[in-house]
Amino acid sequence: MELTKSQELIRQLKEIKSKNEITYPRIIERMEKNGKFVSLSTLRRVFADNSEMNANNFNYENTLLPIAEALLNVEDLPTPADSPHAKEIDATADEKLRAEKVRQYGFLSKYEASAVVTRASWGPTKDLHFFAVSFGDVAFSTAPFEQFDTNGQEVRAASPFKTTFTLSMTNESYNYVPSTLAEDHMSYEVSTCRFEKGSGSAFRDEQIRLLNECRAAQ
Repeated sequence: MELTKSQELIRQLKEIKSKNEITYPRIIERMEKNGKFVSLSTLRRVFADNSEMNANNFNYENTLLPIAEALLNVEDLPTPADSPHAKEIDATADEKLRAEKVRQYGFLSKYEASAVVTRASWGPTKDLHFFAVSFGDVAFSTAPFEQFDTNGQEVRAASPFKTTFTLSMTNESYNYVPSTLAEDHMSYEVSTCRFEKGSGSAFRDEQIRLLNECRAAQ
């Protein structure tokens, strides 16, 4: 099957990134120099396995071309992951991304604060409602926010039921809640989270607890 223009471009971008061991922060750094911006979460989706099959989900002009322009002159861009400067470069680029997000969209810049980061009308805490429902060996676990896939996988793996479905945005809509792994990497989803760091793990544990209660009640 003949590849579309977008599919072919994504394939070539993947080859360049892999061959030169180019990190996401380095791509973002180059795009900033070019006056362009593509979020870290979008970059990861572009370079994900089989992303060519979903090429139509990426805007050619505003997403794929800025990435391609950033990778054109690869000789001065790549820094291998085992380089002694790699962590420093990545951290610097991540901080630049954080600052750019705050500048462009007014996102909260103190996500790591120990207190709950939320809207003023909520006060210091917010009551959330989680539910677990089962039918035989099939269960449904609900969360009132957009749950990161990692936490959803962990809920399903720990569930005492043969088949478990995790449902997001049920009854309420409280934006995104990242996994522990994602919390330290600035992205649109992380920067719009309204809860304190570590909440994703706490919410995951509550979902697992309710599933176990549901099984015990059968």
